[in-house]
Amino acid sequence: MALKGVAEAKGVAQGLQAIQAKAQASLDFAFSQANAAEVTFSKAQGVYSQSINSLHIAEANLNTAKNIVDIATTALKNANVVLADAQANLAEA
Repeated sequence: MALKGVAEAKGVAQGLQAIQAKAQASLDFAFSQANAAEVTFSKAQGVYSQSINSLHIAEANLNTAKNIVDIATTALKNANVVLADAQANLAEA
């Protein structure tokens, strides 16, 4: 009778060990997934940071282009004034 009880206890212990092993495997997998998620998030933050830098560069380029247009517009206005003066001088001559 005592041997039967020992055998049953041994069987229960082995069953619990199997459950513990599965739980440990699940926990290990969860940690692995969490680590992978952290790596992915870190990479996403890097891409976001690069995107912000690209945006700032694009904004600076746009401002430079606006300045060039302003300068060209002023030059054109000045050229038109000079042309008008030249035409007036030509008419008087």
